[in-house]
Amino acid sequence: MLRVTVTIWHNPNCGTSRNALAMIRATGVEPVVVEYLNDVPAPAEIATAAAAVGGAKALMRLKGTPAAELRLEDADDAAILAAMTQHPILINRPMVFGPRGIVLARPSERVLEVLDTALPQDFTKEDGEKNHRRLMIRPATPADAAPIAAIYAPEVLHGTATFEYDAPAAAEMAARIARVHGPGWPWLVAERDGAITGYAYAAQFRDRPAYARTCENSVYVAAGAHRSGVGKALLAALCDAAKDAGFQQMIAVIGDGAGNVASIGLHTACGFREAGRLTRVGLKFGRWLDVVYMQRSL
Repeated sequence: MLRVTVTIWHNPNCGTSRNALAMIRATGVEPVVVEYLNDVPAPAEIATAAAAVGGAKALMRLKGTPAAELRLEDADDAAILAAMTQHPILINRPMVFGPRGIVLARPSERVLEVLDTALPQDFTKEDGEKNHRRLMIRPATPADAAPIAAIYAPEVLHGTATFEYDAPAAAEMAARIARVHGPGWPWLVAERDGAITGYAYAAQFRDRPAYARTCENSVYVAAGAHRSGVGKALLAALCDAAKDAGFQQMIAVIGDGAGNVASIGLHTACGFREAGRLTRVGLKFGRWLDVVYMQRSL
């Protein structure tokens, strides 16, 4: 094994954490494994991890923790960090400290962002999902707006996956990314060999408070990357990220045009089921289109 300075805050009962650890080792690196629930990191180390991921709230795990009981959802960073030292289960996992930075490895392939080494071959996760050697799923940044707009434009101008008529410019797409990221919701991109090959995001299904735990997804793959596993990798990672953001149900709203059979198949393969259909509700290219609703519990 290659010996470099990589540390993972690991929970062996967490599948994402196990996958991240296995992926690190698959690159030839043997990391320092800290089972942080028993070997609680120092307050300064927790603060460093929080700063690296965007603050204490971004580091805090909600599911299966006393966050609600301790009323931490609206607390400031100092209160959250203090609670983490007393209740390390509040620290989201796995945190990975590598030679290229610090990352919360959700989805697990984000560990590759902070390593100097690459996967020598495709990596298969515990559930059978394959992480392609050169495919990275990561959060979108403002710099991704132009390639995202380029992927979306043909769907607007020629397809029925979206009922939008006018393709948004890169500046508008950057604003949309910011609006999704603002409340802590996920917008992910798939990157292969430095090129953006797809993107996916989840936002609250409706604005009213009762929908706060239900999200709607969108997944788009570049024309040259269809049937390459990008869509499935994105949607699987999005489900994980949406769950971490506090969502419990995910809805897909799919225009039922002839070209969207693949989208229905993708969602079915990822555990979604058809939950309803609206008939002749969308008019595009002079044709009336149905809308299929698909749903998955997170």
